[in-house]
Amino acid sequence: MKRIFFSLSVTCVLFSGTATMAAETEEQRAARCAAQAAVVTKAVELRLEDKREKRARKLVLKDDEIAGTAAESHVDLLVNWVYQLPEEQLGDQTAVAFEMACSQFSG
Repeated sequence: MKRIFFSLSVTCVLFSGTATMAAETEEQRAARCAAQAAVVTKAVELRLEDKREKRARKLVLKDDEIAGTAAESHVDLLVNWVYQLPEEQLGDQTAVAFEMACSQFSG
């Protein structure tokens, strides 16, 4: 139950922090969700490589695909979310599931 509550909290914080969400087009939402999913992908890779969470945050921020994008402001939250997931939920599908949930969110 704690995991579900935490995941919902992450989702709410991520999307409520997007000031222009009401005016966001489908293309903009898709781009935002893809950028955030890239953060999740990198964080999962680093966690599976046994990197510590603090180190993972720094490495994610240095990643060329993420640095300078809008997702950069969500790195701390997304990396923390990945590091809270049970290990059996980590893999290729983690970011896919995140991106799908992100694109379907209509807060």
